[in-house]
Amino acid sequence: MSDISVIKYNKMQENLNRSHAREINKLKKQQQAEVSKVVQDNEIQLRNIKKDYEVKLENEKVATHSQLIKARSAHERRLQEENEKHEKMVMDLKQAQSDKLEELKTAFEKERERVAQSHKEFLENAEKEFQMEKTKYEA
Repeated sequence: MSDISVIKYNKMQENLNRSHAREINKLKKQQQAEVSKVVQDNEIQLRNIKKDYEVKLENEKVATHSQLIKARSAHERRLQEENEKHEKMVMDLKQAQSDKLEELKTAFEKERERVAQSHKEFLENAEKEFQMEKTKYEA
């Protein structure tokens, strides 16, 4: 090969290399643009997923809080009912105890009166017998 053909060949090779380098750079830029687009789309999807998750989480918190309030309310009503029931039982017991005490006082008073009357009758009978015996001895 002659020098001219070598020079032409080298120049053609350089041109071909530059052309390939431009094509490679062009492909790199296209690939970077595609990757950048995919990354950007993924970031958008990720943000949307996070936002949806946060919304669902907040909704769950609200629902749970609402259930907690309902449970507390039901518990407070039940506690109030139980307290009222307990107070009524205590009042009934106090009334029953008071009634029983009055009954016992009345029974005790009647028994005391009966014993007093019996004692009085015994003393009167004893006085009569004493008077009878006394009149026997005096006569």
